[in-house]
Amino acid sequence: MIKVIFRDRIFEVDERRVKLERLLLNLHINPEDVVVLKDGKPITEDKWLMDGDEIKIHEVVSRG
Repeated sequence: MIKVIFRDRIFEVDERRVKLERLLLNLHINPEDVVVLKDGKPITEDKWLMDGDEIKIHEVVSRG
């Protein structure tokens, strides 16, 4: 299971190995609208997540 924290909610995703990009798409989250942290550090959407990983998804706001 991969633990996902997003908008003060916790999800457990039943995957052993999945790319972050695929996980975000499965959760209907646009990768361009968020920053994802793993172990407190930002990761890119091409990174693999493994069983037991925990990530935090933070929405970003762009002001122009």
